[in-house]
Amino acid sequence: MALVLDNLPQEIRPALTPVLERVVAQLQPQGLWLFGSWARGSQSACSDIDLLIEGFEGVPMLQAYDQALEAIGDCQLPLQPLVAAPSVLASHGDSPFWRSVKAEAKPLLAGSVFP
Repeated sequence: MALVLDNLPQEIRPALTPVLERVVAQLQPQGLWLFGSWARGSQSACSDIDLLIEGFEGVPMLQAYDQALEAIGDCQLPLQPLVAAPSVLASHGDSPFWRSVKAEAKPLLAGSVFP
């Protein structure tokens, strides 16, 4: 699975690329997206970096989140992962929250298709 680094803002690309490589290698996600202010280009000095990781089907939510945090490791950036199973995205993808994420999400993994 190849990363789509062109969708990462240049100012965070050098620090975030090794973290994303580790996330992909350890978690083998079905999808990976940047969303929020960094995806919109409206970030400030206080903005966190929102990352949606799709996968974890059948894994309890807290366990999936722990796995994501472990893969992220000691990232020096304010990275905020959001984990979701494909079934959750498929069944709740039309909710206001998921619609807003989908509208601004930039794929960071080749083949990432938001349901």
